Amino acid sequence: MSTSSRTIVFEAAAGAVLTTGGVALVSPGDPWLTGVGFHPAWIAILVPAARYGTRGFLFGLGLTGAALALAGLLLVGSMAGLATTATGTSSIFALGAAIGVAWIALAHEGRTARLARRLADAEASLADAEQVLAAQRDALGKLRARHDRIDLSLTLWRELARRLDRGSESEAARAALELCALRCGATSGVVHGSDRHRVLARHGRELPASSQIDLWFDRTVKAAAELRRPVLASEVADVTAQDSDAAAPVLDEVDGSVLGVIALRGVPGRLGAAELRDLFVIAGWLGPALKPTVHVERLRPAAETVVP
Repeated sequence: MSTSSRTIVFEAAAGAVLTTGGVALVSPGDPWLTGVGFHPAWIAILVPAARYGTRGFLFGLGLTGAALALAGLLLVGSMAGLATTATGTSSIFALGAAIGVAWIALAHEGRTARLARRLADAEASLADAEQVLAAQRDALGKLRARHDRIDLSLTLWRELARRLDRGSESEAARAALELCALRCGATSGVVHGSDRHRVLARHGRELPASSQIDLWFDRTVKAAAELRRPVLASEVADVTAQDSDAAAPVLDEVDGSVLGVIALRGVPGRLGAAELRDLFVIAGWLGPALKPTVHVERLRPAAETVVP
């Protein structure tokens, strides 16, 4: 027997005992109250019927009838009045009312169960919607962060491009050095021109403060200048900790002469061919800024010669 059924039985039994006990006290010689139209025992049947539907009606009817029969046997010694009370007009109407009340309560119980299922479905849908909303908010936050990073990156690239194209020699050298450091993850670096003592730009804190330093003694830098291509320290013989991890020459795009070298330190891991190619491209961008400006007189075309 389930817990809910135990509750119904307990309430129906309590109503039957109370009603039967009250009737026995009032009319011990006639517990069925044959002279009264409506027997109070029907109250003990109608209440559980209205509360629990058909189960309450059946338990109330059975327990109340059993209690009245037991009271009749104990007080009168017979059950003759039970049939008279049960077949009376008021009892028949009361039975019909109890059945109607039980049916209405059963319909309400079914409706309540359906509404509870719909409520559970709605709560589940709400939980799913909240999860989707949280995921959308998270995605929106990531998109905003990505937009900010893209905007910052565009601003950075625009500024670097401006410095490479229109800045002074030192500004262009520092912009190229920053680009190289971003591409390969170097922690420090230096750009110097063809003059072995001339430092154009610095990056990081692992380099001497003085600009009067002969960086051409750096084996990696020397190899990059001689081979005219990007060089890793692992490609150079007798390399030491004082030498750069990577170097890329800045070449004159016309005659291929060395205009300077970009030297990098603190490079994490070994650079691949793509990274070396990018370093060479960036060094090529720096070339026009390091090349001395030559003013060439523009000659007038022959077609524009003025005939006197």
